Amino acid sequence: MKFIYLCLFIFSSTNFGYSQTYNTPKDSLQNLLDSHLLRDSVRVNALIDIQNYFLIDEHKKGLNYIHEAIEIANEINYENGYGFSLTALGAYFLRQGENDSALVYTLKAIDQFESTNENQNIFAAFNNLALIYKNSGQFDEAISTYKTMLEKLEGRPLSPSFVIVYFNIASIYEAQQNWVDYETWITKVIETAEQLNFQ
Repeated sequence: MKFIYLCLFIFSSTNFGYSQTYNTPKDSLQNLLDSHLLRDSVRVNALIDIQNYFLIDEHKKGLNYIHEAIEIANEINYENGYGFSLTALGAYFLRQGENDSALVYTLKAIDQFESTNENQNIFAAFNNLALIYKNSGQFDEAISTYKTMLEKLEGRPLSPSFVIVYFNIASIYEAQQNWVDYETWITKVIETAEQLNFQ
């Protein structure tokens, strides 16, 4: 399970992060939330980004941040913020092992992003969806989801996000003890990581 959470976190904090505050330290985000009480997109982004710091402990506190972000995003019609919030809520349930709820909110997030042609942050939601399928033993659906991500990433410069997708696909084949396909994808991981100097 730790591997799954790690991949989820890494993917959401690489090139496809939630917002402009996604790489901000926890204390700075908390100071922003304490001082910036205006219910706007800045607060929504900070709420979503700070909840990432509660992946292991204080789940309920993280959940409260997500609910506030959803509420504000709906109030101000911040469509991408609503998508960020649904993605975070799906990830929350994924971390709790509640795959049915995780699936509901993750699919809602994907629908939200697709409705606004948001083709950047949607990848965190797709990653969650693939992890949900993997956790449920629906390996073919998980691989299909990752391949959909790769199709959408086609033509973009190589980044660590590609390495993570390749690694997650390899891990699915490993879980199935399909060593032929595992070797193909883990080789892509190694080669791409070396190309990018991604330690």
